[in-house]
Amino acid sequence: MKTNIQATQKRKRKGFTLVELLVVIAIIASLAGLSYGPIMKHLDSAAKTEAIANGKSLHSALLGFMGQNDNSFPNDDTGLATTAEDCLQQLVDGGFVGDEKYFWNKANGKGDICSINQPDNDGTLEANENAWGFTKNLDPGSDGSAPILYDSCTSASANTASFTTLTWKGQAVIVRIDGSCKSLGIDYTGPPVGDDGAGKTGSVMEKRGSGGQQADIFAILPSYAVPLATTSGGN
Repeated sequence: MKTNIQATQKRKRKGFTLVELLVVIAIIASLAGLSYGPIMKHLDSAAKTEAIANGKSLHSALLGFMGQNDNSFPNDDTGLATTAEDCLQQLVDGGFVGDEKYFWNKANGKGDICSINQPDNDGTLEANENAWGFTKNLDPGSDGSAPILYDSCTSASANTASFTTLTWKGQAVIVRIDGSCKSLGIDYTGPPVGDDGAGKTGSVMEKRGSGGQQADIFAILPSYAVPLATTSGGN
């Protein structure tokens, strides 16, 4: 009988007590909390790298288009060009871009620039499938630092544009006439952008001239250039 009691007690001691389980859960939760920030930062960095790569691919497509259209980028003379999507659709129609994924990035869905869902790749570029604004009427002879493609753009006018800080936490990806593509800071007022969705908007500024004064990157556009933001944004 004594042997049976001891065996039963040994079997009972194989499990965890409630306190031990709670301690393990607390440790796992703490480790998960510590790793969440670095993981999200890595994912954001990877998404931005992908967006920059897409921008460079679209610039290559623009050069290919230009080579077959009398040295012109998409404009009213080469096809319908009322919106940014109209202009970029000309790249699709001409076979210079074979997949709509190059126009889209999930991160831009956070700022309602495009949808968080991938494009359907049906050959028709819709507003919710496109994250890029486009400057119409530029040509290879224009200032090489002029922006021709730009993501995160909420609105655009003659010599300025407004960008949302929600996509890249205070930055926007800019593609220039000369093919350079990188993220630049957005000049906005107010407290730093948080992770609660309360984003800001502002212009993209950079130092220009020997004095190094900050200036809107769109200020150098010629009078005939027409900046176009995405039509409607995500849905």
